[in-house]
Amino acid sequence: MYIGSGAAIKNAIEKYDIENFKREIIEVVGSAEEKWLAEIKHVTLEVVRDENSYNMAPGGKNWIAAMKRENDSRFSEHQSKAGKLGAKSYLCSITEEEKRNWHSGSGKKSAEKL
Repeated sequence: MYIGSGAAIKNAIEKYDIENFKREIIEVVGSAEEKWLAEIKHVTLEVVRDENSYNMAPGGKNWIAAMKRENDSRFSEHQSKAGKLGAKSYLCSITEEEKRNWHSGSGKKSAEKL
């Protein structure tokens, strides 16, 4: 039985077992596009803030856009973390000389030269 795919619900199911969760069908749709539109309609900021909800952001698949649209403080936190992780991953993949060029060229500007 499918209950969800987000990290929070997966971790909770692993910790508490699937038998301790309830699935409620609130709408039946016919296509993937209709599914995403229904999720945008049903997974609202109110649902996200409900202490019993494992939804992390309004809008389901489009959660980053939804956080931005709702002016959710987690949007800027997410963008900052993603940027730091991306930079760290990039810096781990280049040579020491390329790192020196990266730092001396203000990061992005020197990356464009590589």
